[in-house]
Amino acid sequence: VTPAGLKKLAQIPNIEKIYANGQVKYINPVASSRPFHGMRLDGAYPYGLADLGIDKLMQKRPDLQGKGVVVGLIDTGVDGKHPALAGKIPLFYDAGKNEITEPTDEGSHGTHTAGTILGGDREANIIGVAPQARLIASAALSGYDNMIRAMEFMLDPDKNPNTNDRPRLISNSWNAEGAPDIELFYRAISAWEAAGILPIFSAGNSGPRPQSITKPHEHPSVIAVGATGKDGKIARFSSRGPAIFQGQTIQKPDFTAPGVDILSSVPGGGLQTMSGTSMASPHAAGVATLLFQANPKLNPAQV
Repeated sequence: VTPAGLKKLAQIPNIEKIYANGQVKYINPVASSRPFHGMRLDGAYPYGLADLGIDKLMQKRPDLQGKGVVVGLIDTGVDGKHPALAGKIPLFYDAGKNEITEPTDEGSHGTHTAGTILGGDREANIIGVAPQARLIASAALSGYDNMIRAMEFMLDPDKNPNTNDRPRLISNSWNAEGAPDIELFYRAISAWEAAGILPIFSAGNSGPRPQSITKPHEHPSVIAVGATGKDGKIARFSSRGPAIFQGQTIQKPDFTAPGVDILSSVPGGGLQTMSGTSMASPHAAGVATLLFQANPKLNPAQV
């Protein structure tokens, strides 16, 4: 916008505030291995799924694999051709282009988090918590405007308010630190809550100092997820609470989940281990997916 155009915008009565756009941050993994190609074929449960008790659940309720539940994911994108994810992504929104497109990933972060939620199967390629679920995904981490656009998109993907096509929950492994007004993100999260969508966010990788929960994860409606390792103990990098929301102390994180050396999908058909609360959040999203399948009448607060 030109200086003259900015002045004209500022004089429009229904313009509330004007901001400079910026880069939205996703929570970078604190460590990762070299990717390797080929799928898991040993049929073994990775420690993360075993920690959640998925192996025991399959012995009692092998039907609980996320079938019939639609999950949302906002991230760098998703490689829809990956063998672990192919056929599971009915809708992909590129917020930067403001278009529905074929699912692609400009990085690797989104493909990895998607794999933990619903990648693979329960036979040989065991990497996902809820492998029979379906995913509405969005690539949106190129700017604060795109992130807000993606959050709004999730409320009504087909833009028809008479159809209920929104996801039951949305997994978010990003933060909005540096945003000119975090209140915009709070409003979007509150809108999700009002629509019956469960918001699940990674807590942040700013630990171990206290009050290091990254924004907007302090919102009371958010399930903020910290990371644990193979020993079951909190990872040093995992952000600690408490958090401050609009001047009030909020106890965060809400839960922890496996987030160290997590094996999942990466673009090009390969697998890779990554560490971070980004890897913990999709574990929690997967568990919520199973709960929604077990009882579709549950609301977010009950989950």
